[in-house]
Amino acid sequence: MASALRIYWLLAVSFVSAHAHTVNTRLQRGAAGRLFVLKCSLSVNISWWREGRNFSLPSGVEVRDRLLWFVPLQLSHQGSYTCESRGTTKRMHFNVSVTDDECPAPAETRSACLNVSTSLSCKQREVLNLNATKVQWLKDCRSLEQPGNSVWVNEDGYLRLPAVTERDAGKYTCLVTVSFNGRTYTSARSIQLLVDHSSADSFIAQPLVVSPEHEEKHVDLGAREELTCVAYIGVSENADTIMYWTVNGSFVELDKLLHMSVPVFNSNRGRVLGTLTLTVSKVLRRHLDVPFHCIVTNTAGQSEGKVLLHEADHSSFYKWMSLCLAIPLAVSALAACLFFNRIDLALAYRKLMRHLGKLEASDGGVYDAYVSFLNSNDLSSSKPETFALQVLPEKLENQHGYSLYISGRDDCPGEAKHEVIADTMRKSRRLLIILSAQPLSMNDKNQDCPLLHKQTQYEQALGLHDALTHNSLKVILVEVDGPVDYSRLPESLQYVKRKQGAIKWKTKTSNRQFWNKLLYHMPPIPASRRHATI
Repeated sequence: MASALRIYWLLAVSFVSAHAHTVNTRLQRGAAGRLFVLKCSLSVNISWWREGRNFSLPSGVEVRDRLLWFVPLQLSHQGSYTCESRGTTKRMHFNVSVTDDECPAPAETRSACLNVSTSLSCKQREVLNLNATKVQWLKDCRSLEQPGNSVWVNEDGYLRLPAVTERDAGKYTCLVTVSFNGRTYTSARSIQLLVDHSSADSFIAQPLVVSPEHEEKHVDLGAREELTCVAYIGVSENADTIMYWTVNGSFVELDKLLHMSVPVFNSNRGRVLGTLTLTVSKVLRRHLDVPFHCIVTNTAGQSEGKVLLHEADHSSFYKWMSLCLAIPLAVSALAACLFFNRIDLALAYRKLMRHLGKLEASDGGVYDAYVSFLNSNDLSSSKPETFALQVLPEKLENQHGYSLYISGRDDCPGEAKHEVIADTMRKSRRLLIILSAQPLSMNDKNQDCPLLHKQTQYEQALGLHDALTHNSLKVILVEVDGPVDYSRLPESLQYVKRKQGAIKWKTKTSNRQFWNKLLYHMPPIPASRRHATI
């Protein structure tokens, strides 16, 4: 009895174990002579074996990571294969069916809506990751690379079929040629495509790239640039939707300076938008003037956006900068030119106005200037007197037509000095005070000509009072032959010197600048008065 129970228990365990081993068996179809791979999706510590052959692997089959490679697949490789995560009871079972046809039997069946664009995926990522040298699609084992056919491939080997027709139904085979272990192999996978005549509304919407459509950007060499692709992919997220960038028709993974982000899908008002960013870490010349394509594809179709990078032209910026800098410099130069030549310009303007007859005396003045100087007891040796009585009249009166009242020359004997001086000052437009390098002090008690000295002191005091208090008389200081010690002069003269300076006369020079400055400070000559030019 015990023996019977033991046999029953062993049979039960064997049945349960056998049942567990046959769960999730996957049928894999391949063609003899092709590179073939099985992928175990379990965790690490994977073991592979073939059922019924002492749990060993046949010749030509290699284990790499979690993948089982058939290099190449042979008719003798047909059978069941198992992968197991060591230390657990987790297993995956594969039933490999091998045909000696060039194109294997379809691994899946897909439906496409009539007159709607669709795409087919190669789904051989492990093989494509070996840096495939060629991807080719066949229909019913005949090449699709014919004029007029749009054949393209991305990292998953997608084939696009625009506007599906009845003739598009059939078996499609994706061939991927790679170099493996120093030899060239080709893998193959087939898909059966059926054409569905039902409404296209029941199928996935064709994607549409919203941005960029056809964009051109100006960038700086060596700069970092980001290109963002936004695409409408339908009313719901589709697992088959793929977004990627290419540069000049090549995958961006081939360029170490290009980095593509993970696509982000967001729903907005019933529309699903996908966003994919391509970062150019450093723009080089090879990135310029070549197309960057953002490609979005799903089972319903494909859409593309294009960006061209051009080198930024900063010449206009530098021109504007130069212009912006040149204008202030030109204005400053013009202002400096006007400032340093203001005297000549003012005199030229006066001369022009006189020729046009537009300068007329309107202030009621009789004299253009009241000339005051400090007399000495020796007239023959007094430079201020020589300048005031000889040089000044010759230039201003005889050559330029000015009317001067010169103290010591135009006053009459016997006149009341103070009244005459005050009345003459009121009729004068300027007070011209001539100072010597060694003047006689106004506070000196030992003077040989007290009357003349007091008269000069009164003239200057009266004129300076009117000039400083009422601003009715403009004062002009003239220094004759050398600097004047203003510390020995009244505070009022010192104030005028600090405020407006003095004009310097030197006997042994041409003094052209002196005369121009003096004429500039003198009032304009009315057009009705006779005048001459320098």
